This record gives sequence, C-alpha cells and structure tokens, in this order.
Amino acid sequence: MQNIDFSLVIPVYNTPEEDIRQCLASIRTNTTCSYEILLVDDGSETATAAFLDTLTDPEGMVRVFHQENGGVSRARNLGTEEAKGTYVTYVDSDDLLTEGILDALWPVLREKQPGLLITRIAREASKLQGDEEWETGGEDIKQELREYYLTFANPRFREKTAWINRAPHGRFLKRELALETPFLEDFAFGEDVLWNFALLNRAEEILLYRGIGYCYREVETSATQKYRPEFPKEVRRLLREYRREMEGWTDKKEELYYVSAVEYFTILMRVYVFAGEKETSWKRYHREVHTNFWREVFRKVKPSRLSGRYRLAGLLGKCHLYRPMYLMFRLHHS
Repeated sequence: MQNIDFSLVIPVYNTPEEDIRQCLASIRTNTTCSYEILLVDDGSETATAAFLDTLTDPEGMVRVFHQENGGVSRARNLGTEEAKGTYVTYVDSDDLLTEGILDALWPVLREKQPGLLITRIAREASKLQGDEEWETGGEDIKQELREYYLTFANPRFREKTAWINRAPHGRFLKRELALETPFLEDFAFGEDVLWNFALLNRAEEILLYRGIGYCYREVETSATQKYRPEFPKEVRRLLREYRREMEGWTDKKEELYYVSAVEYFTILMRVYVFAGEKETSWKRYHREVHTNFWREVFRKVKPSRLSGRYRLAGLLGKCHLYRPMYLMFRLHHS
C-alpha cells in the first residue's frame, strides 16, 4: 500500500455544505504530498450525513465515518484510530488550511521527523509567504508553551493577527503520538488545552513553524458563545486540572494559575451570566463570584500580571467591588 503523508481528521456536526466545500477546497490546493481526508459525522442531521457520503471517493482519499452524537473529542478520536498517514492533523469543518501548506511542510517533516509540529493560525485566509522561520526545541520551549497555554500572553507566540492556538488547530503529530494522546471525551470545556499539555509531556522534540498554516473562522455556535447552565462547574474542574498539571513543573509559577483563572472568569461571564436570561443575570453572577473558589482567585491574583479588562476585573475583585465589576462586564457584553 502506498504511504500516506498526512491524515486530516475533520469532525462534522451540521456544518453548512458550502463551508465543508470550502474547507476541502483549501486542502486540495496541496498537489505534491499525499494525504487522506477523514470526515467524521458526529450525529448530524440526515441531510448533512447524506451530503458527506457523496464526498467519498473509490481510491479512499476521502473517507466518511458516522457516529451517534458524542462530541468533537470522540469524533477526533475515531478519526485518529482510522488514520493511516505518517502525520495526523485536525481541521474544523468550517475552517481553512493555508494554500499549499501540506506541500510546504512535508519536506521539512520528512527530514527532521519531529513528533510534533506547530504552526501559527490566523482569522484571514492567507497564502504562503516564502521561506519562514523554523525553530526546534526541547524542554525549554515546552515549558514556555505550557505557560503560554495558561495565560495566552507571550508575544513570541501571539501577535495581533497570527498566533499559536490553544486548540488543536495548526498541530501535526506523528500518528503514534496521536494514538497515544487521545482527546478527553468526558470534558465539555477546555479539553483542548489539556490535550496540548499531554502532547508536550509526550513529544520528545517539537518543531515550530512561524508561518501561518491555518485559518480559524469563529462561529456563533461555538461552545463559548451560548448559555450553558453547568459552565461554572466545568470551569472549576478545568482549573483544578491546571493545578494538577502544574505539580509536575520544575518552576511552578503559581501566579500564572491565578492569571489564567481570571481570564476564565471573564469567559464565565459571557457563557453563564450574560448569555442566559437577562432578568436573572445579577443573581447568577452574585452567587458565583461569592463562592470560596473565586474569592481565593481574586485574593491571590496579581493584577500587574493582567492586561486590559482582565486587570480591571482583578483589581475590582481584589477590592471586593463586585457590583462595579458586574457593571463593567455588562457594558462589555451589551
């Protein structure tokens, strides 16, 4: 059987047909490397599932799998188990790859054989800009990435128009590493960051590509755009996992945990407080901000490590000015 360079795992849940077509078209701009596309239907409606079946081809370049709705992590895991490529990458069905990115990456991957390659992503579709900067790293760069995943605040990894994401976007893993590092199916929020921590713990060598390899298109149906009544529990569970992960760090830098927690508090405001019924938003906020969990966060966070509205939230929380903090968030989300 001919070797396959890349397996592209694409979960699909009721994605509009035109978005899927555009996603596949961006992949097909690659003409010199070999790849397979694995479309994993996560319990979509009949029309979407039937459309996916029309995309299969007799040579196996596009394969379609159907499962009962179990979430994006389960869909990605199924695609990984079925993958045959040397490297596995994950693409959302409404996103795009940079034109020709697989062709550009493959010669370097074939030569250097890293366990994990990471590219930057952007919100605008782009073309390759010629030779880009490459960086190979071991434990030092792993720790730098761990801290970045906590705070999302490292100018080396995050610029205004391009950044390394905390989701699986822009990751290329050796198939063996992908199989050893499944996505956590019992997490409804934040599983991507935990998956990235696991990758850093398992990958022996990392290759960073400074160019843009992926176009991320945010949609209103994403998990952090709609009301979820269980979200406070999900956030606290995720942050407890962060604490557990940090126990293995040589330099724990506990202050980074609290910086990260304040960021997640602002996400909680969007998903739990202001995405629900307006009449009861104050009650939800008041109940949550007075828990021992968030009181400790605001007591121990260093506002100087925060920026923008995060810093203001940290200052207000530290001073127990909860009503002004609520008004600040309400203005931001109005």
